[in-house]
Amino acid sequence: MVYKTMFHVSAVLKPVLLSRLNWGCFRCDWREGTSDIHHINGRGIDDPHNHSNLTYLCPNCHRLIHRKKIDMTGIKTVAEVIPENWRELIPYPSEELGFTRCKLTKEKNLEAFISYASRGDDKVKGRLKKEIKNSLRNKGEEVAVIYW
Repeated sequence: MVYKTMFHVSAVLKPVLLSRLNWGCFRCDWREGTSDIHHINGRGIDDPHNHSNLTYLCPNCHRLIHRKKIDMTGIKTVAEVIPENWRELIPYPSEELGFTRCKLTKEKNLEAFISYASRGDDKVKGRLKKEIKNSLRNKGEEVAVIYW
């Protein structure tokens, strides 16, 4: 799969990618947990997920930006920081990572897979359904390809 920007990486794989990039908050360099991808000029512009419109902020700085307590002056964009080979850092399905590539084409297959993969855990079932829905929406297809 070829991703246009890191924003399009699935919710299951994005934390692994961000961990491999080893970024801290682009404002304060906080690294104690996962930070947020922030749209600098919002999502209502043309090509809102372009790396030049994204930055990486800790939850605290992200809230302060949205409350207009701090401004974006001096905060780098993802375009300024992301290495050219960033796509190589996205994990591919492997036993080591516990991911499986699943191509699901019919409603019956989707439900069977969700039941099998979630093993009755409603939280996992919800994540799976969301991942499949995102896969279908991102591709505009009737085939879901997810990494699990």
